[in-house]
Amino acid sequence: MALSNYERVGKAVQLLAEGLAPFVARECRAEFGDDWTAAVQRRDTRGGGGRSRKVNPADVQFLLKVMWDEWRTIFGKKLSRSDRNYVSELQDVRNSWAHNDAFSTDDALRALDTAQRLLESVAAGVQASEVGKLHQDLLHQKFEQIPGTRKDAPIPREADLLYPTVCALRDFGGSGHKTEIDRKVIETEGFSKELVNLRRSNGISEVEYRLGWVRTALKDIGVVENTSRGYWSLTNKGLKIDKVKLRSDYADYKRRNT
Repeated sequence: MALSNYERVGKAVQLLAEGLAPFVARECRAEFGDDWTAAVQRRDTRGGGGRSRKVNPADVQFLLKVMWDEWRTIFGKKLSRSDRNYVSELQDVRNSWAHNDAFSTDDALRALDTAQRLLESVAAGVQASEVGKLHQDLLHQKFEQIPGTRKDAPIPREADLLYPTVCALRDFGGSGHKTEIDRKVIETEGFSKELVNLRRSNGISEVEYRLGWVRTALKDIGVVENTSRGYWSLTNKGLKIDKVKLRSDYADYKRRNT
């Protein structure tokens, strides 16, 4: 039986707690010492009327609250302003879930997307990947509901976009802007208009989002380099690499990052 949107968000909340817990503990321990839980159990910095935090280092509500309240002291030095927004948004998501609120498909997609982004920011690769699968499954479900789309039309995986991206750059003589690279891959792979127009919660095309991560993976593998803002070029390795070698190197990259 397919998961409900509420159940998907619930799983993401659990994975978020698992991924944030070691990160929050490590950073707070570095700032406050081994007894960091006692150090953060003080008056609520949001004016909680003298109530102290309920300490539970495995609870996502506690973890997000610590990240928010200790942003200037600790987490702002490690994470970006966007990550602070993710923390705030996920506090609302957790509260809505805890109060058994309903989640529309778009609401659930946004919650999953935000959770995945924050997990990636704290290097919780395993949990980020699991949340990404939840997002992917729901995105497939939404895609299948678009009138006129083929029910067997897959949303491309990152692994399936690697070699087409390399080939697109080769067609451009070895370098190009990300916009024209994306356009070339979309054209070569024959993606439908419905698929190209499928958007993530932040408005970006799902295909373009994945192509962005493909370039990041290719850079880590040593196949491409980011020569200037928005421009990418093949390295000597990228000019010569074949599809089999690329898949092998990508498998090694995934093992290093999970």
